[in-house]
This record gives sequence, C-alpha cells and structure tokens, in this order.
Amino acid sequence: MSNFASKTLMLYMVKMSRKYFNKDWENGLEYILWHWIHYASRMSQSDKHKLYILHTRARGWFAILDPAKGQQFMKTDKWVKLFQDEFDGSVS
Repeated sequence: MSNFASKTLMLYMVKMSRKYFNKDWENGLEYILWHWIHYASRMSQSDKHKLYILHTRARGWFAILDPAKGQQFMKTDKWVKLFQDEFDGSVS
C-alpha cells in the first residue's frame, strides 16, 4: 500500500459521502460504500469504478472502529472479515 493510494482512497470516500449524503462521513459509510461497489448501488458507474480502483491500489479500506480515532486504514483481508462478521457472512 502506498501512502498516496490510501490518502487518495480516504479523500474519495469523503467525497462520496458529501455527494450522496451531504456529510463528511455518513454513519456507517464504510459499510455502505463497500456494499455499493460490490452489490446494489445508487452511485454512478463511474464513481463505483473509481472507488473500486482506489481500494484495489490502496490494498485496503477505511473504517471508523473507534470514533475517538476517526477513520483508520485496514488491509483488505481484515476489512472483508470485519464486514462479513458484521453481516453474518451473508455478503463479502
């Protein structure tokens, strides 16, 4: 993971939150965007594609695990496990 790739991913996630929710970071944004890029989505194809590419280049995802710490970067495998655990393995 490059520092540039992860920062770019973070900024784009914030941009998507502002675009679709009018907030800097919608509650549960990390789960919503992950679902949108892998399943049903109300985001544009171009936003979906760019977010997927950025996540792939960064080799991870941002999530708020502790509100006091804000957004934290997680490697993709750890994020997928957290996502699956949260949704009982029904989606990945």
